Amino acid sequence: FSTGGREVLVRASVGVATRTDADESAEDLLRDADTAMYAAKSLGKGRIQVFQSGMEQPVRRRLAMRTALEAALERDELFLEYQPIVDMASGAVIGLESLVRWNHPQLGRVMPADFIPLAEEIGLIDQLGEWVLRTACRDVARMTPSGRGGDAPLVSVNVSAHQLGGGVLTRQVAAVLAETGLDPSRLLLELTESTLAAAGQGVELELVGIDRMGVRIALDDFGSGYSSLEYLGRLPIGVLKIDRSLVARIDVERQRQEVLRAVGNVANQLGLTTVVEGVEREEQRQVLLGLGFAKAQGYLFSPPAPLGDALGIEQPAAA
Repeated sequence: FSTGGREVLVRASVGVATRTDADESAEDLLRDADTAMYAAKSLGKGRIQVFQSGMEQPVRRRLAMRTALEAALERDELFLEYQPIVDMASGAVIGLESLVRWNHPQLGRVMPADFIPLAEEIGLIDQLGEWVLRTACRDVARMTPSGRGGDAPLVSVNVSAHQLGGGVLTRQVAAVLAETGLDPSRLLLELTESTLAAAGQGVELELVGIDRMGVRIALDDFGSGYSSLEYLGRLPIGVLKIDRSLVARIDVERQRQEVLRAVGNVANQLGLTTVVEGVEREEQRQVLLGLGFAKAQGYLFSPPAPLGDALGIEQPAAA
């Protein structure tokens, strides 16, 4: 469509229901078509889905989750866990990646992969993202290091494509830093390549503005797909987080070691800090140290955990 001098591309998910019983009413058909439409959205959007018997249960569960998610923030059902980023040589904790969890009253713990896309779909991602940002910055700003990590660590927060491009994230970051008193240099915003590709126009200017605040920006999951070096040269990225897929068999496959060596060389030439994700075995740590990598995170060091467990610190009482 052409509107206001611009072209707008509109996509749709379509649900189809056919009448198979003479007793079916128009309301029955609309209900089944609506169920099929939500199934089409859950399967990736932009597709046609024909209603089938048995489709109702997962769709009803998704609709129930949608309603519950809208109230989860008000009911204090969301919480954060943190996975440490460590110096592999000393074991010192130098950073914490914040990971949001949902403690659903009936379903129990719901993982981000199940509700973040839903939050994006229903327009709740800005509110959810702001809650994660504020909570993570507040937690880290008020904690006291206990000697295990030495200096106070940075905190990283994952950013969705839906939060970028309109200036909302910039305003949220500025407000949260002012409110919590966290030093901007201790905040790291993590974006994947797919996030940058999906965010559209305006992203570069917004990231430059955030970078000028003193906040650091990381390219996450590097190596998980068709990672483009263009982002490293064009955007104000200071940290490269190397995906676990490149690390999985690094201790037994020489070719993977050479790939990582090349990635490390590129990062060094560009002045980027590297963090290797998904380190699970001591053998992997030894190989990475031999290749010149210093920082990592993974289950070898700690799984995601409550703040005090992740850093080994005493949390101060709330003011």
